[in-house]
Amino acid sequence: MRKWIALMLLLCLTVLLCACGGKDAPPGLEFRDIPWNSSPEAVLAALDLEAQTRSEVEQWDAGAYFTVTAENWKVFGETAVTARFVFYNFTPEAGDHFGLSGVQIFYPEDADVEAVLKNLRNAYGPEAQAYTLYTILDGEPEPREYKWEDGKFDWYSRKLAGDVLSETGKAAYRAVLGDITEAGFEACLASPAARITWREDFYGQFENPEELTAQNGNLSWLNFDAATGVMLEQKFESAP
Repeated sequence: MRKWIALMLLLCLTVLLCACGGKDAPPGLEFRDIPWNSSPEAVLAALDLEAQTRSEVEQWDAGAYFTVTAENWKVFGETAVTARFVFYNFTPEAGDHFGLSGVQIFYPEDADVEAVLKNLRNAYGPEAQAYTLYTILDGEPEPREYKWEDGKFDWYSRKLAGDVLSETGKAAYRAVLGDITEAGFEACLASPAARITWREDFYGQFENPEELTAQNGNLSWLNFDAATGVMLEQKFESAP
């Protein structure tokens, strides 16, 4: 299971070229200035959202999570079909805190995507133009080069995972990753603490995009995501 976590949750992004949020963007790419790891109650209050649909807690080897979903919610200038807030806890015990680790927003086909992107760029600066993605396979970092592609945009925080993690947090992060080399772990610490992803063809990344689009329409996807290590620390705060 730890190997699966390393493959699925660990996408270390370092050596970024024109890839970080603008100088006026939140250094941790927080959603609506809400600190990562905020409680569900704090998130809903900050967004002035009433109680929404809440999923059951899903367990896995390294922790647990649940989601809170809002429908037909206007965000970044357009009304989203669905906005899903993800709350994680990597050491779940009775009474433990579940904190905000991601926000997934789905826009309908007729949404004005240019308006959404304009508002995103105003808030977080220009998207990445080129970057190097390090995937950790067999414990070693393997680089893959990416460049800007129309309809597929990414933003990466200026704050890095290593800036957030205490020594205790680093030890917990390394334990979750399992069999990883020192070089691999250093690549993780040098990765951005958060990422924003925009995909105008959400279903295009799946095996049967035509079937899924026929069932649900052509959705655009906006995703805010805090790094696994950041959530393990559970002390992530917005920088002043």
